[in-house]
Amino acid sequence: MVDSGLVTFSNANGQQSKGEYAITPTGHDELMNWFRMSNIEEPHQDPFYLKLMLSLELDEVDASRLIVIQRAALYQELHRITEQRQTLDPQNQLAQMLLMDKSAMHLEADLRWLDMIESRLDEVQRQPAPKPAMRPRGRPPSQNA
Repeated sequence: MVDSGLVTFSNANGQQSKGEYAITPTGHDELMNWFRMSNIEEPHQDPFYLKLMLSLELDEVDASRLIVIQRAALYQELHRITEQRQTLDPQNQLAQMLLMDKSAMHLEADLRWLDMIESRLDEVQRQPAPKPAMRPRGRPPSQNA
């Protein structure tokens, strides 16, 4: 961030690992822009979905078993988060509780999605695998041409 001009670093005591960072006006502008932007995660980059779809193409991988394994992992994580949330004090740790609620809701949604996938897995397996769009290979054309 120093190289980008977003912060400055001052090292008054001469120790390389100790020092103080300060935000620059450019960094402050970037920070304010970041606050104005929404944050939506990319749902199309789910590693489990990729694993599941690839398993449909391989005879030696059981897609139903992958769903069972994923469901067990999601339930374990949901249990862990629920137990951790119960130890928090709503008078002093409400922000942490809200974050844990969000995590639990995401896990519950993933569990419902697994139920849906499992109920339609035979139908998906009967359909032809999607073919990726072919992209040109090699270097892109020169801008000067």
